[in-house]
Amino acid sequence: MSILIEKETAAIAGRRSDFTIAQLGAEADLLVVLGGDGTILNVAGELRETIKPIFGINVGSLGFLTCSNSSGYKEAIECIAKGRIAFSERTLLDVTV
Repeated sequence: MSILIEKETAAIAGRRSDFTIAQLGAEADLLVVLGGDGTILNVAGELRETIKPIFGINVGSLGFLTCSNSSGYKEAIECIAKGRIAFSERTLLDVTV
């Protein structure tokens, strides 16, 4: 298992990375997203056709689309590493007003 990190997130963590969200979508088998529903929708919107499974860990205010909260992230990551993960498909609407 390799861990790839998006460049802005890496900078916050004091790390270096050149990966954009779009590049991660092309390279990764699973995306772990830290944030709330808005963060997940932003990532999904940027990926469009290259969308991969997203595992959301809620550290925001709304977490209806997330799989775990920030206090349960360790157990969630262990489940991912062991392949104990279920997927549910969601529909993404593109609306213009």
